[in-house]
Order: sequence, then C-alpha cells, then structure tokens
Amino acid sequence: MRRNARISFLRVTIRQSAGEYLRFRIDARGATPTFNFLSRHGLFFSASDFSGHPKTTYIRKFPLASDQLGAKTAIHSLTFGFLGATAYTLLAEVRDAANDLVRVIKDIDYQRDDQTDLFPELFEITVE
Repeated sequence: MRRNARISFLRVTIRQSAGEYLRFRIDARGATPTFNFLSRHGLFFSASDFSGHPKTTYIRKFPLASDQLGAKTAIHSLTFGFLGATAYTLLAEVRDAANDLVRVIKDIDYQRDDQTDLFPELFEITVE
C-alpha cells in the first residue's frame, strides 16, 4: 500500500459550539469502496451507509447531532479496504458554520499494492 500525504495532522480541535465541523471527502477509484470511521465509542459511518453506494465521491460532516461521541477527546480511525477499490483520496477539513474552510487536516492519496491491503488513518479529535 502506498500513501502520499500532502497534509497530515493527527490532532484536531473542532469548536462545535461555534459551528465548526469536520468535513470528510473521500474519492474512490475501482469497483466497490469499503471504509469505516470509528472510535472505541462506536462506528460513525461506513461506505455502505451512503445513498447511491457504490459511488466515486463520499462527503460526510462530523460530528452530526446523532453521533454519540462518548468523550470530548478520542482517537478515531478511518480505515480503508482495497478488496474492490484500487485507490482513495482523503480530504479532511475543518469548516465553520458558514461552510468556509478553516484549515485542512488531511490531504492524502492511497494506492493499493494488494487486494488484501487495509490502511487505518488516525485522528485525535477534540470536540468543544
């Protein structure tokens, strides 16, 4: 598995009380993408949760009002599977209440070497 990180920060603070959120954009190439975003507090989303799956672009805000965070700060993993997909691009950004970009947290390309490849991308997320 090859990983080309243009930007990659582990820690991010989201000021949810000020309207900030984390916006994930995942672009997938190949057949059927598989990915999961979770923490020890539970699964937040999977590729199959999205309407129209399989598709090439997935966008998700985090946290949603329905997301059970379990803790103010937690380690999260966005794990990519390569059984069907051959490549992914991840763009994770902090956005404000007006949907304007605050900062880019991750901008990374992943390319599989083998169909059995899995790759967990880690985030330490604090929600205030």
